[in-house]
Amino acid sequence: MAVVSLKKGQPSYQFYRNDTAEREVDLPLLQKNFPSLGVAFHLTSLAIIDGPDSVAWTDFFIAQNKAGIVTTLDPNVRPILIPDRSSYLERLWLLMSAVDLIKLSDEDLTWIFPEIPFEDACVKLLNKTSAHVTIVTKGQNGVIAFWNNQKIDVSAYPVGDLVDTVGAGDTFMGTVLSFLSANGVLSQNALPHLSEEFMQTLLLRAAKAAAINCGRKGCNPPSLKELD
Repeated sequence: MAVVSLKKGQPSYQFYRNDTAEREVDLPLLQKNFPSLGVAFHLTSLAIIDGPDSVAWTDFFIAQNKAGIVTTLDPNVRPILIPDRSSYLERLWLLMSAVDLIKLSDEDLTWIFPEIPFEDACVKLLNKTSAHVTIVTKGQNGVIAFWNNQKIDVSAYPVGDLVDTVGAGDTFMGTVLSFLSANGVLSQNALPHLSEEFMQTLLLRAAKAAAINCGRKGCNPPSLKELD
């Protein structure tokens, strides 16, 4: 259960996870339930925090990557829920070594690599991850992406009247994955070879989706029609 509190449109969260079905997973269960025609596997946030369930998710993620399934990761760090920083980071490094596309926020980056400038933190991130595409969102300051020894910086899409930011990051990431899939490039072979023009279109579209979501109450992403 998640409880969201808003202050001037900025959310804070409380989570209640103990003894919930969400945590009653193991590796055989995950293997059994992954769709036979699945081409990508996305992992995020609470699933990787701690406990046997986080180990199962991590092992499954790594196995999928080795099997040729596109693995995507959004740490969406929740510091209040992380009891052991060092074990969490150790698990995060494992995931980063088996990921094809990673997205995180500047706040995530600051927590993972504290007390160093943003640019230096980006370098450290790129040295840690195997990702073909690395995306860092910066809120109202836009988004930056790295791929195939290239870098692109895209401005934020104007929000208009901000209602709240709940679900903005998930909307951004969902739009990225949807657009990659729709264009037939959601594969381990295609991701390293995306053009600069394609990356700009991708990031602008995801930023627009997140902005539309922020103009609505709660997590309420736009339809495809609203983005086209």
